[in-house]
Amino acid sequence: MTMTNEESIAEIWKLFREERERANEEHERAKEERERAREERERAKEERERAREERKRANEEHEQERKRANEEHEQERKRAKEERKRANEKYEQERKEASAELDRRFRETDQEIKNIGKKIRSLAGSFDYQWGKLIEKLVKSGVVKLFQYRGIDIKFVTERMKRTKGGGTMEIDLLLLNTTEIVAIEVKSTLKVSDVDNFLEDLVEFKDFFPEYKGYHLYGGVVGLEITEGSDRYAYKQGLFVLGVQGKKMAEMRNDLKFKPKDFSQELHEVNLA
Repeated sequence: MTMTNEESIAEIWKLFREERERANEEHERAKEERERAREERERAKEERERAREERKRANEEHEQERKRANEEHEQERKRAKEERKRANEKYEQERKEASAELDRRFRETDQEIKNIGKKIRSLAGSFDYQWGKLIEKLVKSGVVKLFQYRGIDIKFVTERMKRTKGGGTMEIDLLLLNTTEIVAIEVKSTLKVSDVDNFLEDLVEFKDFFPEYKGYHLYGGVVGLEITEGSDRYAYKQGLFVLGVQGKKMAEMRNDLKFKPKDFSQELHEVNLA
């Protein structure tokens, strides 16, 4: 069948309209796609913006938290420093107070010790002096006969002869003498070896302090209410008379009849008085 020109034109126009409609539809679809793409981009942009804001807030919160932590740490450090300072000051103050108290107690104790020492020395000195005086009285009452029995004819008895020379001092508790002989006696409540040694030194220097007896024979003797350390045997070996105080006899000679006293005069004579 053959189409007429009018039919052809109508068919072409129809095709043109359909094609234009398809083009419009395609354009609309493309437009919608572009719009969707634009919206997607906007949403993505908004998401990025939100993410950026989130990161910013997170960073700000982190920075604030860090600052708060640093501030708290600094405050804690300052508090700890102040606590240490107060503790050190308190310790130093307590140490100074304790040291001052200890010094005070030491001073008080030292003073008490000194006072006790003075009292002890005073009591000891008083005791020794009183015992010495007592022993001297006891010895004096019978000592003359003891020496007369040993061949020394005592005529005079003198107590506590004391001399000073060149800054030195010598005191003889009992001095027994006649016209040619002297017996110097040291009296002790407790006789020790050191007492004997000290007395021997005095006998060596006796005539320097008592030059008026330079021509006399000089003998020595020791007396002890209590005799310790074997001082009686030691004195015997040094040539000294040894006397004790016992019972009603008052004074007794501890030397046997074989004893030879040492003459401490310059001539250093030894005599047999047995």
